[in-house]
Amino acid sequence: MGFSLTNQFSQNITQVPNIFIDTYMPQANGSFVKVYLYLLRQLSDASSALTIENMADMLSNTEADIIRALRYWEKQNVLSITEAGGKIVNIAFLPLSSDNNAEETRLPESQPETAVLPSSPAPAAPPQASPPVQHALPERHTYSPLQAEALKKDSEIESCLSMVEAMLGTTLGDAHMQLILYLMSDLGFSLDLVITLYETALSRGKSRPRYIETIALDWAKKGIRTTREAEAEASSFNGTYKTVSKALGIKRALAPAEQAIIDKWQSYHFSNEILEEACARTVLQSGDTNLNYTAKILADWHKKGVTTLQDIADCDKSYYRIKNTSANKSATGKRSKNSFQNFPQRQYSKDEYANLEKQLLH
Repeated sequence: MGFSLTNQFSQNITQVPNIFIDTYMPQANGSFVKVYLYLLRQLSDASSALTIENMADMLSNTEADIIRALRYWEKQNVLSITEAGGKIVNIAFLPLSSDNNAEETRLPESQPETAVLPSSPAPAAPPQASPPVQHALPERHTYSPLQAEALKKDSEIESCLSMVEAMLGTTLGDAHMQLILYLMSDLGFSLDLVITLYETALSRGKSRPRYIETIALDWAKKGIRTTREAEAEASSFNGTYKTVSKALGIKRALAPAEQAIIDKWQSYHFSNEILEEACARTVLQSGDTNLNYTAKILADWHKKGVTTLQDIADCDKSYYRIKNTSANKSATGKRSKNSFQNFPQRQYSKDEYANLEKQLLH
């Protein structure tokens, strides 16, 4: 039995666009959402003079947290920020857009907001398999020494840099520092999420910034924002080792070098069914369990945009069709020749014939 939800209070209301809730909020850091909602609230209070300091006090954040949130929404084309003399002088809300063209609806303020759920919901349509949602990411850039020093004053970033340095057991290099600043300032990763990221990489025996960045970008594209989601993703990927080992008939533990090959497949986002198909073809075509052979198959499928088993079947049909066409052309254009037909015949003059007769007579 459904229920109705009714608004009966008369207080002032701050309307939040539906498209923000549906499209922008799920992939944003929680503190970033707080900043957006607070700014939206201030639109109805023209007498309020906003400052970064006041916002930080109101939201129990640091000033650097507020700046990070504003920069994030600016990169997402949600806000337009005007600066003068190194200070923010104006913030404008921009029209929101959605890739799926979600319809934005609002009810008049004079009318109570009411949403009634049907008592007998219509049967849901059967779920259809679709590729995972990929979120657009802000462009990676290098922070200048002054920018880096300013960001490092943020208590959360400072703590994160210290903790990562302790985990690595060595002085933190510029590459790691730039990566962490990008993750926290541009992608909105929390301290806990960055620590989970480094723990995941180090558990695989990897500490290079480039490898860690690959994992981070994969998480960001999938909309992973919490440590629980990150741990679930890492656990699922580690299960790939078991999937591949079983498909290839490997009953021993994979060597670090073999795990490294499998780790590279993470960016392909292939399902276990596709991985199993590649392993099966490896065994049948090479008669071995060579992971490098499997890697070539998967790289080729990724290049061709394969996402399902049907895509693989279509690739096979295309391959054999091209192969048969080439074979038919080759057979048609081939002419039967023998050595006598190919031997160039010499033309003799009358004088040369006479000389040959004299040589034979002698």
